[in-house]
Amino acid sequence: MFLLRSTFWLTVAYIALVPQLDISRSMTDVSAQALNAGQQIISGRIDATQCSTLDCMGAKMVFTAGLNSLSPQQNPVAEILNEASTPLASSVPFPLPRLSRPD
Repeated sequence: MFLLRSTFWLTVAYIALVPQLDISRSMTDVSAQALNAGQQIISGRIDATQCSTLDCMGAKMVFTAGLNSLSPQQNPVAEILNEASTPLASSVPFPLPRLSRPD
């Protein structure tokens, strides 16, 4: 068990420290794939539902319009990673210099 835990944490550390690995792009790709897969599953279930009333048909239209209005361009994960990569020195104020006191 010790070797398994050590291997896991060494792999995590390697992935976190490798500069060639573009985490923001891979996270964006994974989230876009998950969103598309979820949309396909939900739209398939909506299309498979048989409706005989006007309320059911209206609900299907609303759900379909909601699925079509989702935009994969808005990705908060990429924005958070970009904000985390900016240096803090530009956003942190510098303290005022000390006043010299005459003795």
